[in-house]
Amino acid sequence: MDNTNKENKKIDSKPVRKPSIPKLRIIPLGGVEEIGINCTVYEYGNDIVVADMGLGFSEFDYYGIDAVVPDIKYLTGKKNKIRGIVITHGHLDHIGALAYHLESLGYPNVYGSLFTIELIKAKIEEKTEVFKQMKDKFKVVEENTKLKLGSFMIEFFHVNHSIPQCLGLYIQTPSARAVHTGDFKFDNSPINEPVANYSKIVEIGRRGVDILLADSTNSLKKGHPISESEVAKNLEDIIERAEGRVIVGTFSGLVGRLYQLLEIAKRHNRKVAIAGYSMNQTLRIAQEIGYIKIPQGLIIPVQEIYRHPPEKVLVLTTGAQGEPDAALTKMASEDYKGFELHKGDTIIISAKTIPGNDRAVQTMVDNITRRGAAVVQVEDMDLFTSGHGYQEDQKIMLNLIKPKFFMPVHGYQYFLRAHGNTAQSVGVKESNILISQRGSIIEGDKFGGFKITKKFNCEPLLVSGSGVGDVGTTVLQEREQLASYGIVIINLMIDKERKLVRPPFILTKGFVYVKSSQELLDLLSQTVEKIYYASSADFDTTIIKDKISKDISKLVFKETEREPIVMPILNFI
Repeated sequence: MDNTNKENKKIDSKPVRKPSIPKLRIIPLGGVEEIGINCTVYEYGNDIVVADMGLGFSEFDYYGIDAVVPDIKYLTGKKNKIRGIVITHGHLDHIGALAYHLESLGYPNVYGSLFTIELIKAKIEEKTEVFKQMKDKFKVVEENTKLKLGSFMIEFFHVNHSIPQCLGLYIQTPSARAVHTGDFKFDNSPINEPVANYSKIVEIGRRGVDILLADSTNSLKKGHPISESEVAKNLEDIIERAEGRVIVGTFSGLVGRLYQLLEIAKRHNRKVAIAGYSMNQTLRIAQEIGYIKIPQGLIIPVQEIYRHPPEKVLVLTTGAQGEPDAALTKMASEDYKGFELHKGDTIIISAKTIPGNDRAVQTMVDNITRRGAAVVQVEDMDLFTSGHGYQEDQKIMLNLIKPKFFMPVHGYQYFLRAHGNTAQSVGVKESNILISQRGSIIEGDKFGGFKITKKFNCEPLLVSGSGVGDVGTTVLQEREQLASYGIVIINLMIDKERKLVRPPFILTKGFVYVKSSQELLDLLSQTVEKIYYASSADFDTTIIKDKISKDISKLVFKETEREPIVMPILNFI
């Protein structure tokens, strides 16, 4: 055979683009510049599938911000194209934004495993109208499900994490195939669930993957996380040796950990009390779907703890991060539903402290020890393991999937770049690694590969009470100023002749203690009066209020070095 024929065979073996086939678009709306807010849009022609819709928690939570959710403006104008939202697992950073966005998206179908769907229902049922509209739109899928959504064909594979029934996604379109891992690790001795489905992951890799999107949370950590089985042994060792009550603080979403603890309690004849609404809710759902079987009589109400010998009681509680309203925090500083900590109690904190929560956790631990109880934390021994794989887990996923292109997700930019370096170490070309940001538009197909083509502004939305996105930078700055320095309200009573009926009245909140600051308040009142009469020639109320606000702010700072909000109010009688 001559060289010309050989060359023709090589050319013929390459995929040939059909002109009518569009490229696959991938748009991360969150989860690529932070931990949380996970939400990725897959768009092909006139069809859209969304993978996850999670929330995050803001550094501004002390200023009335309850949560942070993805900005979905890219989707709201295309909601007629949305064929479904597919959820990888039931943690809030993957499901928490659904309650806030489903209405704006036209109430699309939501797909997930049984446990995931039940958790979503529990979160959404508090929003009556949304739950009513979505009642028949929650769809349960299993690992062997093949889901056809418009031009998309989606298959699933089981992965280990820290919550039951986690699923990775194999997303296929006529022009490209993508894998979206969700949160994962490879644990070969997991608790109460099978290991990750290696054979199916290998099969997907053999069938071909054009781009892989994979969890980057622990991309800075070498090796593998320890197994949940190892954590269980350490927990049991402490509980077995404890002579009094044992109180374990952990995350309510760590269902495997809760299962371990219930099994340990059964083996050591301890009654179990559950403290915390979210933990009770999670265990109820786990029991309803058959993941956990709780023998009758094992669980007791918190109020009945005192009816049992201390060495026969185990308490499972939320609050491992020192959250002010969580059960463990309340136990540490006061009583919780009549339950108080005392000498002889052993408190196990089976959770790593999230950065930013260090002070709250330390305060809680100090309060616990003041009551005479002993505290055991992860620093003392392995009482916690991550649900996110380390570098060696990430290498395994990359080697099994063998993607042509790689897009790390779920993490800060530094984490994504570290994951990119890991991908290079197993043979992925640097030019084929895409480090995206919120609002990046990644386009490509199996013919020409993938690249970032453009980017739009996509800042997360702040949730405050029932409002979503209505609190912006200005409102946050005002809240911060109020929290830091308080407010000074200046009330002016003006008659028909535009004269002051009485000296300006100064009311403060969070600024100074009035009884010891009367001299300062008198100075402010006198200064306001002078400003008013000096500015009232043209009698433009806007100009008068601005002048009072600016001049009094300067005077207050000069006298106190504080910057409260100054609010003049003009009343006409």
